Amino acid sequence: MNNSKTRVYVTVHDKNSLLCFNMEGKKQYTYSPDNLKCPLGVAVDRDDNIYVVGYSSHNIHQLSPEGCIIQVITTGVPHNPMAISFDNSRDTFIITNYSEKPKLHIYQLK
Repeated sequence: MNNSKTRVYVTVHDKNSLLCFNMEGKKQYTYSPDNLKCPLGVAVDRDDNIYVVGYSSHNIHQLSPEGCIIQVITTGVPHNPMAISFDNSRDTFIITNYSEKPKLHIYQLK
């Protein structure tokens, strides 16, 4: 859900898609680029930018609140990222990944 509580985001891993709905349940848009594989976790920063992790593509897609691509982050992304969460007070995000020895990966926003 975005910070203004007007939109809900859902990943559909088997369709390689992120769906955005308004609070009435009407689909606002679908984000489904070729380089997003098996999206799992999704989070929103203080500016309502959306971040979705690609489990099989090993990347993070940063989108504007309207669903337009800002960037695809590949550097430093752990193998098989699963979940993402934000700490807006520190401008950091935390990623977990699938592994025999799971870890929390903490990143500073630039």
